[in-house]
Amino acid sequence: MRVARVGGVHDLVPLIGYESDGCLFEFGTDGLPKALTTGGVPENLEIIGIAPVTLGEDPTSGYAPMIPPEKLDVIAGEIYGDPSPAMQERVLRGHAMLASFKRGKGEVFNTGTTEWAHGLAAKDPFVEVITHNLMKRFGVTKS
Repeated sequence: MRVARVGGVHDLVPLIGYESDGCLFEFGTDGLPKALTTGGVPENLEIIGIAPVTLGEDPTSGYAPMIPPEKLDVIAGEIYGDPSPAMQERVLRGHAMLASFKRGKGEVFNTGTTEWAHGLAAKDPFVEVITHNLMKRFGVTKS
């Protein structure tokens, strides 16, 4: 995920780095993404934003991988119940999710990336506004 500001390519802030969180989803009749409840995804997960990601690199590309190979067979087995090469190819590509869900009396929010702090440190206005709105939603105030 990159957040672009008016001004072009030089103002891009990389928000998806080496680690991201996501889930399987489909689009509802309203055109909005709906999480599929596989792999422990809560039924009430609300997807707020999506960015394409990869769990690894295509071993047939002819280039040395920059991303260490993941245990795609284990991941495919957990998500789809099938560790076959076809299912491994399916889990190779995915999406990071900006998402939230209610649990008990609270609510969980996940940026879907470990790089959110990078966006805050860079004073990216979009990341700052989203974070401000999130803090307001959870009742956090300046003391």
